[in-house]
Amino acid sequence: MADTQTAAPAGPLDHLDELAATVDADATGTLPNGELIADQPAPVDYATEAAASVDMFAALVGGYCAPAGALFTDDKKKSIAGALAPVLEKYGFTFGALPPEITLLIVAGPVLYQSSKLVAAQMRQEQAVAKAAAPAPATVETINTGPEVKRHPQEKLYPA
Repeated sequence: MADTQTAAPAGPLDHLDELAATVDADATGTLPNGELIADQPAPVDYATEAAASVDMFAALVGGYCAPAGALFTDDKKKSIAGALAPVLEKYGFTFGALPPEITLLIVAGPVLYQSSKLVAAQMRQEQAVAKAAAPAPATVETINTGPEVKRHPQEKLYPA
């Protein structure tokens, strides 16, 4: 009697090994045999990203309100970055992933805002100096310097 083994039909859980290998490859960037997948993005250094994010925020606040920006000492920024790094990693977020236009607004916005306030103050100062230096406007009395014309008191109610 020959020993015949027949393969059991595939069950619903038989494909899990292949699925787990695919998920592992996606998460680690390596194939099941240990080879690196060529098109994987570089790993994100969330500690560096957090430090850069805190520096950016400190510059943002300092550009808007210098006394508030002074609150961000190096020690404070380091402790905030240490607390921020796990949050960035948890959500897979970095400010480097933002569109460059948004980053430009975040970085340049406070400086542009303060610049506009300084320009407006200088314009008001120049207007005040120009107004003080301008000659007084001519009045009816200073224009009529010819011979005196006798007029009735009620005529002074109407312009000449």
